[in-house]
Amino acid sequence: TTTQRAEQPFIFQSDGPFGIDKRAWAIRNVIRHLDRYPADGVHHLRNGTLERWLADQGAIHLATLARDVMRQSEKEPRVSLENFLLRSGLVRRPRLVILPRQVKMGRVLSGETATRRLRLRKGRGRGYLFGTLQPSVPWIRVDPDTFSGSLDAVVRVETELLLISRQPYHAHVSVDSSASDEPIAVPVRVRVVSMPSALN
Repeated sequence: TTTQRAEQPFIFQSDGPFGIDKRAWAIRNVIRHLDRYPADGVHHLRNGTLERWLADQGAIHLATLARDVMRQSEKEPRVSLENFLLRSGLVRRPRLVILPRQVKMGRVLSGETATRRLRLRKGRGRGYLFGTLQPSVPWIRVDPDTFSGSLDAVVRVETELLLISRQPYHAHVSVDSSASDEPIAVPVRVRVVSMPSALN
């Protein structure tokens, strides 16, 4: 189990106080250390020592998981580590803070483009936040649409192909991140209006 004492301890690359090796005897304690010291986690995932130790302890499913996350060849090594930690089932997901919770474009003249800022960051607690953003309709664009750590994006609504209407258009941007199993929808609202008369 994740709490029983292993036959051999796992020794981490970083030393403890007074040059004493940092080590852990239980799988849960190894995961806890890698979560607290991500540089160690990235190192032991990359060189395969974590996978080999887990296999030696009979935790074949975790050893396979360590191998699989490295085969995904993520550009950001922290993403690989966070995928391993989350899929181990031994850590909580990071918390996602979205500002604003709803993107309100207001009244926009037909044919013009409106923009608003959308900010994503990690809330209190553990974890590394990463993910992608996907608009629900073609007349919304988000730049950038991927992030690691945090994001300050521009949401752009292009009204060229939208009809003038008294009712606002409703759509959303899906945030697929390490903070949740399912994507989170951020509502986007805009009302397309006609050019006012010279008198108005």
